Amino acid sequence: MAADLSGIVVAPPTRLAQAAGIYRKLRRWPLVPVFLLGLVVFAGLFAPLISPHDPEKGELHERNIPPAWSGGESSPKTVVERLSINDRGSQVTLRDAQKIDPTVQVGDQ
Repeated sequence: MAADLSGIVVAPPTRLAQAAGIYRKLRRWPLVPVFLLGLVVFAGLFAPLISPHDPEKGELHERNIPPAWSGGESSPKTVVERLSINDRGSQVTLRDAQKIDPTVQVGDQ
């Protein structure tokens, strides 16, 4: 026996349902996190070449040079330089931790 379904109207999915669907697709597609992680590692490894100013010295007479990338503050070091140099140091720390004890798990492995 067949039921008559011609009077049923299906509502479009809500924004929450759409967001949940997008989140589910991103979780099943690992290229996005791998790309972002690769970008962070690249920026950390090549920080001395990418940064426009020397990260080891801060020259007060150069404090009014034009901003580079995201640094409009009065210090010659930009925000990007500080983050990338700090990232490089944390990568060295993690690498050293694995050299000391190869069985240590770094991150969620």
